[in-house]
Amino acid sequence: MKLLVKDIIKETDDVISILFKNGNFFKKLKYKPGQFLTIHTKIHGNVEKRAYSFSSNPFTDKDLKITIKRVEKGLVSNFVHDNLKVGDKIEVDDPAGSFFVEPSSKSKKQYVLFAGGSGVTPMFSIIKSVLTQETNSKILLIYANQNMDSIIFHDEIKYLEAKYSNNFKV
Repeated sequence: MKLLVKDIIKETDDVISILFKNGNFFKKLKYKPGQFLTIHTKIHGNVEKRAYSFSSNPFTDKDLKITIKRVEKGLVSNFVHDNLKVGDKIEVDDPAGSFFVEPSSKSKKQYVLFAGGSGVTPMFSIIKSVLTQETNSKILLIYANQNMDSIIFHDEIKYLEAKYSNNFKV
């Protein structure tokens, strides 16, 4: 399946999020919070595949969103950062990965999530999903970064912490 790049958001100096239009009326990608999407990029005549975690929430976010950190000598991450543009179409595999949650409105759990740097991406999908779908549960996020400027989703995390102050602590 090919997905249309709807927007590219600069999260930090070395991190971007790619928003994709989620298919069409008849064929939409379904995924679980925490899963990843494998994208195909053609670089120097070869198709390179890399998996990137969803940072979108499958329950309330209309568009699909993956987040990509530029990696030193990272073939695909550097190509995407330097060449991808709004309007491009990217070939993708079906969502995959066994690290996910399936929120239930009946559940009342305590989640403790640990993340460092770009490892927050799948956690962010899980956090947004649990906060909106499993309203009796609580989440504690422990998130380490090199400095304040490298905190991915900083403003969104602060917003969620304020909005869901009884259920979400960082």
